[in-house]
Amino acid sequence: MSLIVWSDEYCVGIQNIDEQHQKLIQMINNLNDAIQDKKNRDTLDSIITEIYFYYAYHFGYEEAMMDGNDYNQFENHKGIHQQFVHTLDRLKDEFEHGAKDISVEILAYLQKWITSHIREVDREYCAVVT
Repeated sequence: MSLIVWSDEYCVGIQNIDEQHQKLIQMINNLNDAIQDKKNRDTLDSIITEIYFYYAYHFGYEEAMMDGNDYNQFENHKGIHQQFVHTLDRLKDEFEHGAKDISVEILAYLQKWITSHIREVDREYCAVVT
């Protein structure tokens, strides 16, 4: 069962961004499935690493789009991305150093962050960039 189900509430109206958000949600759902199926740490680490690098790609894409369209909240939005990456770095590092059950904390963080970020933050720049 999916942890996050894609729906219109997550659509921002820019096809490439919506597709990237869908991919991120699928990756988070894959992590949820792996945790539920009690997959080994190597499998979880692989999924978490994949999510981490895809977020880096996605943020770069969004930031280039915002910067290229002179979005007046660009620096603020970029700062939000940097805070996310900092937190995910810390959680990923704790997981890689053997912290017990940190994968569940990572999953909860990713779930809460993506759903609120799309609805509350990304929609602001998409209204200006489209």
